[in-house]
Amino acid sequence: MPDKNLGTAPDYDQALLPGENHWMMVAGLSSTSPSYYPVVLENSAQASWPPTWTDSTWWGNLLGTKRERGMAWKDQTVIIAYNDASVGTVKLEQKGEYLHLPADILAPEGKEPLPPMKILDIEVERNKAPHAQ
Repeated sequence: MPDKNLGTAPDYDQALLPGENHWMMVAGLSSTSPSYYPVVLENSAQASWPPTWTDSTWWGNLLGTKRERGMAWKDQTVIIAYNDASVGTVKLEQKGEYLHLPADILAPEGKEPLPPMKILDIEVERNKAPHAQ
């Protein structure tokens, strides 16, 4: 839960810390990027492309009800916001131990496949920062 502490100007380095947000963003997109590109996704297991998630049913049974980073919803879905401002749930595909984006998201029919994308992730970026503890 957010602690309502933003830090001090000009950095406001306490505004959003690990554990206070479960979303990640795609870097380098603009209003001219294709409309079907994902912009905001639920945090995946790792901040890499293509993203992967874990099955919340399995983790839920093992760990109780606490949601961990990279957990899909119980029906193996995640919420994604796209560059055209639409938002929807996406049913993931099980491949090995992880859940993956389906082919119709990665390579939509009749459109260019998604290129490798850079993920912006507060937990990863905060841990890389020189002042991180």
